[in-house]
Amino acid sequence: MKTMKKVSALVLVLIMAMTVLAGCGGNSGSADEQGIKDVTAKFQKCMNDMDILGIYDCIEPETGAQVKEQLETSLEALGMSMDDFKESEYYTAIIEQFESAMPFDIKTVKLEVSNIKIDGDKATADVLAKADGVEDETQSFSYVKVDGSWYIDSSALGM
Repeated sequence: MKTMKKVSALVLVLIMAMTVLAGCGGNSGSADEQGIKDVTAKFQKCMNDMDILGIYDCIEPETGAQVKEQLETSLEALGMSMDDFKESEYYTAIIEQFESAMPFDIKTVKLEVSNIKIDGDKATADVLAKADGVEDETQSFSYVKVDGSWYIDSSALGM
């Protein structure tokens, strides 16, 4: 029973991470615009590959580090390292459950960025998300520049 509670807590942490999976994409221009496109492309690749830790690297470092720490703490409570977890039946079950709950194939998500507006160390962009099984959807994404690199602003994602 105690292990089930730990697994449930771990599932909640992973679901938080997956809420990040709601959109992103491409456009050309300045170095800042390229940085925004690059982080969005990395985010898309992480979604397609179901790379949870990679997704955290796409959001601003402070929040990404906090979420990673929560995940690592949950794994420690289960006596697992991240590598052990990725090879475990828990991880496989969580990924399968997540994929089956999605109305689209996460591995087919394509993100296209347009209408980038930069204001200092903050930016917004329209992101067209395409995936097999659903209609295309455009969302507004916020970005933040930290130490010269662009990240997806997790506060705009409800994190």
